[in-house]
Amino acid sequence: MTVVDWTQESNHFDPEYAADPISIWRHLRPACPVARSEKFRGMWVPTRYEDIEASARDTGTFSSRSPVVAEFGAMSDFGLEVPPISSDPPYHTAFRRMLLPFFSPGRIKQLEPFVEQLSDRLID
Repeated sequence: MTVVDWTQESNHFDPEYAADPISIWRHLRPACPVARSEKFRGMWVPTRYEDIEASARDTGTFSSRSPVVAEFGAMSDFGLEVPPISSDPPYHTAFRRMLLPFFSPGRIKQLEPFVEQLSDRLID
């Protein structure tokens, strides 16, 4: 197994990350508040909930307009647009408003019996 300094070489495509991301995040949170990588055009990875939430809400600084999808390019490099629900406001606002009722606590509660039955069937 390769030794990776996840604080400086963060790579969500690394097989080690795919095998056990929870351990990597457990290491990162106390080790550094923001991991870094030169991959993906200079990626920054906030590791704490508060920082992730603040970044998600600060679309002026941290935009979702053209996320990097691989080491070699962003979605816009391929002529692709971010799905509306993943994009920045105000573009995503109408789409979000349209989809939110399907994910309300009441709607999710209604789906519980179906999800439980399906889960039991798949486990069996």
